[in-house]
Amino acid sequence: MANKLIQLKNGNDNLYPTHPDTGWKDLVLLNGVTQRSGDLYKPQYRKIGNVVYLKGQVTIPAHSQNIILGVLPIGYRPPYESKCFFIGFNNWIDTGGNIWIGDTSTEPRYYQSLETYFVIN
Repeated sequence: MANKLIQLKNGNDNLYPTHPDTGWKDLVLLNGVTQRSGDLYKPQYRKIGNVVYLKGQVTIPAHSQNIILGVLPIGYRPPYESKCFFIGFNNWIDTGGNIWIGDTSTEPRYYQSLETYFVIN
């Protein structure tokens, strides 16, 4: 999908400036992390203006600690380490775009939500 512009209007008046929108892009998963079944949970990211959004749910391998579940490409990476309040604790995205899961479960199927956003420069 080509980039598109998002603009809110009230009649002929622009309420907010126009912001480029990349549309949702699939996140490549690493280290045994898999998508939770169903298209509703597909791990994806997008950028609208200077805000990056993540969504989806993944299954984390049991007994995993401090693993990278995916990497955001250049242009979608935070300017500083960003603590992310996914469901769970000790999760973050570093300036190299690595999406880290710090704490996991001993259960064989541990679901992790990726619902978050952050501002980039």
